[in-house]
Amino acid sequence: MEKIGLFVVLTLMITVSLFTIIAAMTMLVSEKKMDIAILRALGVSSKSILKIFFFCGLILSLIGVIAGLILGSSLCILLSHYPIIKLPSEVYPVEYMPVKLKIIDIFVISFVAVFISVLACIFPAKKAGEIIPAEILRHG
Repeated sequence: MEKIGLFVVLTLMITVSLFTIIAAMTMLVSEKKMDIAILRALGVSSKSILKIFFFCGLILSLIGVIAGLILGSSLCILLSHYPIIKLPSEVYPVEYMPVKLKIIDIFVISFVAVFISVLACIFPAKKAGEIIPAEILRHG
């Protein structure tokens, strides 16, 4: 039962982060419309524009995963050495929350986080590649 609850909470967190990434990248594309139009007018292909924004999202997701790994691992190590989260004894057979850091969990979570972030970058990157330079340059 606890694993189902944890799964639901993590799924909701991932969904919120997915929409946050989409919103941030869409705002970035919106702010850079004029720059994209100038690049397109200079002959840069839609595919190249798509790649630029896709790799921008990839780099941001890698930075986020690395920061999350550092903070999360540090917290796990701290909690394993100094158990400070006390559990109710009438519900749980242990006094403090056990913390175990597994390498396979780190790799799986990191891979899934980067994969979801990359998926979230596809829509805004496509929008950046579809910008018509004449329309943007005409209307400013």
